[in-house]
Amino acid sequence: MSSTIFYRWGVSFESPEVALMISKEFFTWNMNRSIDDVKKLIKKHSHIFKNINELVNVLKNYRDNFLSSYTLDIYNSPNHAKWVDERMKVFNNLVLKTKEFLKFLDIELSGGVSLDTLKSILLKVPQECNNLKKEIEEKIKEIEILIKQVEDAKNRKDLQELERLYQKMPEFLKEERQKLSKEILKLKLKESQKGWSEEKQKAKEDKEVENQKQKAQQIYEKLSRISQSEAFKLKPLMEELKESKDRGRISLIVSQIKYSYIKAVEDYVLSEVLKEDVRSSYAHIEEPKAREMIEEFLRKEKVSREEYENLIRKIRELLLEEEAEKERKKKMEEAVKLTYQKLRELGYYSVDENLMEKLLAGEIVEIGTPFGEDYVLRIRLDKETSRVGIRFVRYVEDENDLSEYEKAKDVSIAKEWCGHFDKLVELLKKEGIFLEDVKRIEPEQRFYYEKKEKRRERMEKIAKEKDRLRRQL
Repeated sequence: MSSTIFYRWGVSFESPEVALMISKEFFTWNMNRSIDDVKKLIKKHSHIFKNINELVNVLKNYRDNFLSSYTLDIYNSPNHAKWVDERMKVFNNLVLKTKEFLKFLDIELSGGVSLDTLKSILLKVPQECNNLKKEIEEKIKEIEILIKQVEDAKNRKDLQELERLYQKMPEFLKEERQKLSKEILKLKLKESQKGWSEEKQKAKEDKEVENQKQKAQQIYEKLSRISQSEAFKLKPLMEELKESKDRGRISLIVSQIKYSYIKAVEDYVLSEVLKEDVRSSYAHIEEPKAREMIEEFLRKEKVSREEYENLIRKIRELLLEEEAEKERKKKMEEAVKLTYQKLRELGYYSVDENLMEKLLAGEIVEIGTPFGEDYVLRIRLDKETSRVGIRFVRYVEDENDLSEYEKAKDVSIAKEWCGHFDKLVELLKKEGIFLEDVKRIEPEQRFYYEKKEKRRERMEKIAKEKDRLRRQL
């Protein structure tokens, strides 16, 4: 179940009114999803706490306040993104805090409900849930009164009153009911001897010691379920506890086990909630680096809030970079296709059906020119920088056999190509594509010749590729 609402800001081409509506629908859907997750988690505890739905109501109220204050003025303001980000951070923290509490509830109630567990739970109730807190306080007060009444009846050996109190005690207080049941049985089977003998006093002390040991064992079992490493550290103490008869030493050991459990459960609850949030929120992510970071995070025995926030930040940065790279490549492809379209309008052409695929793959391609079959443009696209290299070339048998007249003519033709290039720049500018001359070599500086033999080899290669593709079809 995911707590974090993940989103990325982009450019919208809709009107502000429509864009705001779409944005509010997005946040409504995602906030409702988080609220539904919490609803599922509280079902198992609704028979104990009638006000547990207050956890959901707190989230709903925050959602409603956010949506009602998310106005067109906010959307149009320069601080729009910051305004939303701050409020989503608060909501995400509220959900995480709620899930932490519910996880703690699961652990504390795993061994049954008792007065001690209710007191522990009370300390963890989110501060926004006043009704739930009040309900637990009242339960504690009622149980304390009931237990005091039980103690009074026990001191009076009032069997009838103890049986009445047993019926009155809530079903969920299994531990207290069990203790009272044993006391009732003990009274029913009590010895005829009256008063406290030394033997009975010792039996009472032994029972108190045994109760202490049982309590320690229950806490240790809870600790083992949430942290094997912490439980392992306390194993020698547990072994000592089994054999010890020193009430003072037993009390110290029980206190240490309690302290270790309280510390471990806080770290465990937060760690498990954060892991579950990452597991659910980013299950769909395929970006390799992000995937690796997520798996490393989930492999850890225990994670902190700082590690969680660092991971979220790094994932967002990676995804934004990936999105920007996709957008860059998309624009680059559109620009290349449009450039070729404009070249065709100026009389340039290609006989290679796979020209665009090869060009976008970073291969060198050739385009025929309107100046004769020996004059071509050789083009290469650098996918990393989005720069395009264009070279005007003439194929000849041997450059050394050309006269000065022929070379001067070639320069003149190349200058016509330069004019076409300048026109191409203007045509593309009208389409919103701006070509920048990073390095331009004029024909007078250098003219490029290639041997026709190389061209024949290239054409044969293209023909073989076409033939291969036809055979595959």
